[in-house]
Amino acid sequence: MYRIPGTTHNIKVDLLLGSDPAVEIPSTFHRNHFVEIDGLPVAPLYYVLYHKLLGWDIRSSDPNRHWKRKQAREKDYPDIIALCQLLYNNGIRPLSKGHMGRPYLCNYQARAEILADYYADQGQARTHLRRIGIYV
Repeated sequence: MYRIPGTTHNIKVDLLLGSDPAVEIPSTFHRNHFVEIDGLPVAPLYYVLYHKLLGWDIRSSDPNRHWKRKQAREKDYPDIIALCQLLYNNGIRPLSKGHMGRPYLCNYQARAEILADYYADQGQARTHLRRIGIYV
């Protein structure tokens, strides 16, 4: 957590290191896609959701780590639902970002489908993803 100087607000900060292949930063994603807030480069919400889906997928499919699956269920999943709501409220449709390239869009769709299927009994994921144009 990072405390915003001069305020009582905390924010979560994730560092995206381009040298790590597991982070899957598309070659078409350039620095100009980020916005600067108080001198810090901030990724767009559609990209943050992609990385939440990626992290959820990695943690929830780890057969050897119960605590990772628990983190995926208790932390990643609520974050994903909240990000979907933010995207919906701001009229952002992640799969409309053609500049990110076809592999990125296909991976986005595939991970969203896995999440929706995993939580099919709850229905909440499928509903939220469909509201932002990800038809699962």
